[in-house]
Amino acid sequence: MAFFSAKAIVAAVIGSGSVVGGGYGVVEWISQPSTAKNNSMTTALEERGNSATLEQPQQESRELGPAVSSESSLDRGNVSDQAEEEDEDFEEETDNKIPGVLSVVKGLGDAYELKVDFGQGPENDDSVLVSVPLKADRSVANRRVGLFNNDLWDVSDLSGFIGKLMEKDSELKKDFGSDSYDSLVTSVKDKNISS
Repeated sequence: MAFFSAKAIVAAVIGSGSVVGGGYGVVEWISQPSTAKNNSMTTALEERGNSATLEQPQQESRELGPAVSSESSLDRGNVSDQAEEEDEDFEEETDNKIPGVLSVVKGLGDAYELKVDFGQGPENDDSVLVSVPLKADRSVANRRVGLFNNDLWDVSDLSGFIGKLMEKDSELKKDFGSDSYDSLVTSVKDKNISS
């Protein structure tokens, strides 16, 4: 029985992969619309004595220069129009605010966290410390609550929770509204004083 060497096995595996497998490549053509680079190259080559062969490419590049620059200015115009349309679409999406309830709930131990509910309202149990009404976009509010709760890993009491609320006030006001944020902070501070 004949055994193949390790080199033969590796060559067979690698070689068969290139025969059986396929690949792809990305080719990108980069050109410079400026004729300054072409002029300096033409000058250097004319000194060698090849001026007759270089006049034609230089003329072609001059002909392409204005076409490329006018095309790129059209592209810039289209990009600004698209940006304006996307801004309008974003404004329409942010107008999808629905009513809900923002709550501070007691988690494990002495930890507190935010919870947002749309539609059903807060849970009626002992874990809810404070609830305030809000009107916000559902996905934005859920994302902000998740980010805020992730930052609470080192907070173990209500006064630390209030400190985090104050630290993140600009983001919370932006996503939940100033009225909801202010009433939440006031209610949590009142609960902290009474306990």
